[in-house]
Amino acid sequence: MGMMGSGGTEGGRGEGVATTTSPGPSAEERWTSSGFTAAPHQIAGHLFEYGKVGSLVCEEGYFYKPLQVGSRGVRERAFYERLKDCEESCEESCEESCEDTALLLQDLSGFVPTFFGVLEMGGLTYMKMEDVTKGYERPCIIDIKIGYQTWAPSETESHIAKCQRKDKATTTSKLGFKICGMQVFSNESDAYWRATKEWCKTLDVASVKESLAQFFGHPSGSLTAENVCLGPSGIVPKIERLARWCEKQRLYQFYSASLLILYEGNAKTVGDLRIDLKLIDFAHAHKARARDDNFISGLVSLKKTITQIV
Repeated sequence: MGMMGSGGTEGGRGEGVATTTSPGPSAEERWTSSGFTAAPHQIAGHLFEYGKVGSLVCEEGYFYKPLQVGSRGVRERAFYERLKDCEESCEESCEESCEDTALLLQDLSGFVPTFFGVLEMGGLTYMKMEDVTKGYERPCIIDIKIGYQTWAPSETESHIAKCQRKDKATTTSKLGFKICGMQVFSNESDAYWRATKEWCKTLDVASVKESLAQFFGHPSGSLTAENVCLGPSGIVPKIERLARWCEKQRLYQFYSASLLILYEGNAKTVGDLRIDLKLIDFAHAHKARARDDNFISGLVSLKKTITQIV
């Protein structure tokens, strides 16, 4: 998605990405010569500019996300593959019928970027997905990690302790969400303003609200935050629909997952906004038996915060 969220990096920067051979020191240049380019609208996660193996896009409208090694990569790939095949068999221990599970997954698929399988390139394993920014002229994008807790109880003590420190140092523990990245188009300068990773880490409750107001305040003089957030196609109704799905499902606990919110920065009318919301980053999506209250409470808090600034 010319963007793909936080890439499961929260608490896991040491795991890297899945490799079959060494990618070599000039990975970005090699991809460019092969018809791929570094995802221009990626705002968080593994970025070439931070010395990581970043995500790629191509002219055909696909987004290639490096698959993490170890259990995180296994979980994320399994999540996408299960969603892709909504008719697969349910485990005998699942509380819902196979039909109910398939319907839940089909409902969720509208919130998740389309997955097309995996691809081996240059010794790396990539997940091939739709580029959700394809077709936007000036995409305004924000990545918001959801939940008061970013770690699963089954994780190691050291991982939990590291996540708890990060949660307390950001608005995760106070608001139930944090901004991981964002870019906003400016009509005046005909350029993007993009938040850095370091800038996002400094945000407190007050500055998060200011940043959301900045993001949702459309650069066009004829459109407003109310146009982006409210109304039938606005962000708030989309958050509400996702929350209703979460209240029904008992399939997953979404730890450290993010919402990717997009709209057209070059829009002149409400109909041109192309407002979209995608759920991304499933390296910490664990199978569940109970309601995902951590994720739901984060969604509720985000909705409340947005309505306060509109």
